[in-house]
Amino acid sequence: MKSVLYTALAIANNFVEQFGRDDGIEHMKLQKLVYCSYGWWLAAKGLEDERLTLERPEVWRYGPVFAGLYSALRNFGRRPIREPKSMHPFRPHPNVGPMIRNLGSSSPGSGSGTATYPDSRSRN
Repeated sequence: MKSVLYTALAIANNFVEQFGRDDGIEHMKLQKLVYCSYGWWLAAKGLEDERLTLERPEVWRYGPVFAGLYSALRNFGRRPIREPKSMHPFRPHPNVGPMIRNLGSSSPGSGSGTATYPDSRSRN
């Protein structure tokens, strides 16, 4: 099994960059968006292929949570996040954006083909 090496924060930051600049996105909504991305990745790639994130979601009282993302964003509470956040050292992978944009290009199991994702093996 290979790892794509995206952090949950890198994926959340991409959602904030694309959709949260004006009104922002609450921390828990970002948790759910990253979790949905994780699920789409598993549906498209399978359990034995590459993983989307370094960490797996944990089962918490109010739903799935990525502990690293929670740690980075917990100070926001319910306030909307309007710009990407940093965890030092943090350098987002350039292919996170195209991966997020392509997640909805097809629905796994619908027979409409498979979603397209960047080739993570070309990373340096």
